[in-house]
Amino acid sequence: AYNYNPDGTLCYIHNGVRYLEEFQTYNHVTAADLFYCYGEDGQVVKMYFGDPGDYRITLTVNGTMGFIGVNAVNAYSCVLRHSSDADALNPVYQTAVKKIELGNGVVDLRLYSFRSLRRLEKIKLSNELAFVRGEAFTDCWSLKSIDIPESVGVVNYSAFLRCYGLENVKMPSTTKSIDVNTFKTCVLAKVYDFTAATAVVTLANINAFESIAPDCEIRVPAALVDEWKAATNWATFADNIVGV
Repeated sequence: AYNYNPDGTLCYIHNGVRYLEEFQTYNHVTAADLFYCYGEDGQVVKMYFGDPGDYRITLTVNGTMGFIGVNAVNAYSCVLRHSSDADALNPVYQTAVKKIELGNGVVDLRLYSFRSLRRLEKIKLSNELAFVRGEAFTDCWSLKSIDIPESVGVVNYSAFLRCYGLENVKMPSTTKSIDVNTFKTCVLAKVYDFTAATAVVTLANINAFESIAPDCEIRVPAALVDEWKAATNWATFADNIVGV
């Protein structure tokens, strides 16, 4: 459902969680406000734009929240944008984001949350995060590694599609399945670490690891390695699967 923040701007609420889908922004920013965002209780957090340089944007949330984005190269990001509409400058703002830290309270990364943040190098996920939805990190070309916390029960389709620079992925024991296209064309990946698993993880389709490098290791518990190599769709990657 949609609802309104205290100043009348539109926001998105799902299952009682308020998402940062709509920010109040300005097309011409100098010393003006860059954006507003709101927590579950309507608390306002402002970021001010000043001189060129590196900036740290902090959002403090009382309660829980999530992120949601849009599926278009020139559309706005839920993190940083130039305009609410399709705009050639939106990608410039998106590529300014280098690092993200998600503290407790962030429970859901919905569709396209961080899509096309092409200079994003590091992200720390919340220990309360439950969902990584479809295309949450698609086209994050510079992302080097991802450590998915134990709180995550769902990683949906294409979550890391075309993350060309991704090298190391650590999956939690809570991983039950890998959806279609999840790590497709992550061509520089060196290690997918499933060693926390207590059972063979279901692989929905071999396209989840399309273009995997021959020397990339899919690390699994030694006690499960034979079963893993023989499992549906995993058999395609038997040469990559290593028992640890």
